Amino acid sequence: MLIYQKLIKLAQKLDDKQQYDLADKIWKNRPLMLPLENQERTKYVENAFGFIPPEELDPYLESDLPLIHVTGNLPSVLEHGLLSRNLLKKINYPNNLGLGGQVLGQNPKQVSTTYSEEKADAIFSALMLIANINIGKAKINDILDYLDALADRYLYDEEDPLYEEMETEALKIDENDPREKYNFLQKYENEIISWLGESYDTPERIIPFGIAGLAANYDSVKHLKPENIEKLYLKAKEGTQPGHYPTEAELTFYPQDLYIDDDRLLPHERELLQKYIGDK
Repeated sequence: MLIYQKLIKLAQKLDDKQQYDLADKIWKNRPLMLPLENQERTKYVENAFGFIPPEELDPYLESDLPLIHVTGNLPSVLEHGLLSRNLLKKINYPNNLGLGGQVLGQNPKQVSTTYSEEKADAIFSALMLIANINIGKAKINDILDYLDALADRYLYDEEDPLYEEMETEALKIDENDPREKYNFLQKYENEIISWLGESYDTPERIIPFGIAGLAANYDSVKHLKPENIEKLYLKAKEGTQPGHYPTEAELTFYPQDLYIDDDRLLPHERELLQKYIGDK
């Protein structure tokens, strides 16, 4: 067994025994990119299509799909790799937003990815808007523009009273209070999503791929900074059976089955990668 695999198993055993401090040291120091010898023995692929069960394939899906993770904490991801929400909670990792843990409650030991560029772009845009709210750059009119664009795309009715309600409520928001602005953004994004559920006459929460679906409270996103938000393209171990959630265009993997595809890293990401683990 390769050293890398032994370290993974050891860290997991330490987690189970609640020896989180020691487990954290192992997880933090594991290589972000898998060792070359491991890459040669095991095939890792960037196309998500093969990970979707045949019976769950949408007939309109293209056969060449990316694996994308949108992070709000790029430096930490590049330093520590993608970690599950379960592990982050166990080790009480500070400011863990964006380290790869999904928040939908489906499997806290896995990391979420999307195979929809549209969904990734929606998440990226929403996180960037929130980050700009945090630093005072995004004004209430910017939030209204963002919400109006979503409403234009999904409400199909320029006379819908939601437009007027948003404009009226926006006048009550303190321009200098980022929490108020975020809560306004979240409330009316959810109003648009609720309208969609009513229009389709379904009790299920329908979130189109073009809407991020903001579930977190402000305390969970107040640390977001624009420079730390990025779309990361991943590869996954061939033959892995991830969780699949078609309505979210989401695949969830165990962290050890993923690595960041460094052929697609942007220049500033490559600099961080080399800083932490050295040039391959």
